[in-house]
Amino acid sequence: MVTTIAVLGDVHVTTGSAVPEAFTSVVRAVSALRPRCVVLCGDATSGNPDDGYPIDRVRLWWHAFQGALAPLRASGTPVLVIAGNHDFYTRAHGDGYREAWAELAAWASPLSVAGAPPLSYSCEVDGFHLSLAHVIDQDIADDVARWLAADLAAAAAAKARICFGHVPLVSAMGHSSTSFGAQLGGLLAAGRATLYLSGHEHLVWDEELKVPGGMVRQVIVGTPGASYTYPLRPDLVERYCTGARGTLPGSGVVFALDPATGHQVQQVAFILLECEDSGAVRVRPMALDKDGSAMDFDERSVARWLQGALGRVLGTTVPLTGAYDDETRRAVLALQQREGLTADGVAGPLTRHRVRTLLGEA
Repeated sequence: MVTTIAVLGDVHVTTGSAVPEAFTSVVRAVSALRPRCVVLCGDATSGNPDDGYPIDRVRLWWHAFQGALAPLRASGTPVLVIAGNHDFYTRAHGDGYREAWAELAAWASPLSVAGAPPLSYSCEVDGFHLSLAHVIDQDIADDVARWLAADLAAAAAAKARICFGHVPLVSAMGHSSTSFGAQLGGLLAAGRATLYLSGHEHLVWDEELKVPGGMVRQVIVGTPGASYTYPLRPDLVERYCTGARGTLPGSGVVFALDPATGHQVQQVAFILLECEDSGAVRVRPMALDKDGSAMDFDERSVARWLQGALGRVLGTTVPLTGAYDDETRRAVLALQQREGLTADGVAGPLTRHRVRTLLGEA
């Protein structure tokens, strides 16, 4: 049995209460995947320290955001949430967040939450322990640190301990606080956390980090719809990227990169955690295709899917090389000619959508 958990990062509903269109598509795509639950890693809204917005305006943001989650509610998918810095800068922001998630137990149902929801709390999912910590800055409050240590210690018998906070231990795009990373990383190592997942940086990254007491695997989950993204740190580009391709060191996933800017090409992304009974957890980054379908973030997986799909719809064999090679290009060209599409041999969104339609997946 595999337990699938979907993890979504920063959405940033606008201060005018507009929900990013991409997020609406991601929610539909995730709902169709039927995960065991969905975790939202903070910054659903776009509050700022000096915005002066009253609680009534903040309520509108959360009303819009929760409305966008309707497909998950309709499918009975439990929703777990933590706050981000933009959700919690002012008293009005914090009060609005607490009000919006006062009924978190109902959103999480039939899962049960313990601790102090909607801030720091935990949940058991098919024997996997999820710790959701209120970490909204490069600092961890004493009460949150005490709670996390006790929560992980009490979960020693779990198949795996998976932790979530809004801010990464170590930034993949900018400055990191070494004291914060050491403190939180040490807590996670002492509690034998399998993974630490965070949002905040609007990019996807997966890396084993050395922390006091051991190693912690950190996953930054990307954004499912924010209007802006960040480039990778130049040293990460130099170390893990060559030309227009990069590799996530924690998983070996290969991604497309804009070498001129250091931005990942797939900018609407989320994470699937595929948790096995053995306690092993596979991190599977996903992206949103331009036809609204979920697709792998890994360029090789996309190529293998395309090769297998072309073989089925054309009634032929296309080698599953995981590379967009000459034979794959010829198969794409044959399909485009047969289906009356622009015959350029490039498997763009229209071609991929036609393939999905022919397979009954669209």
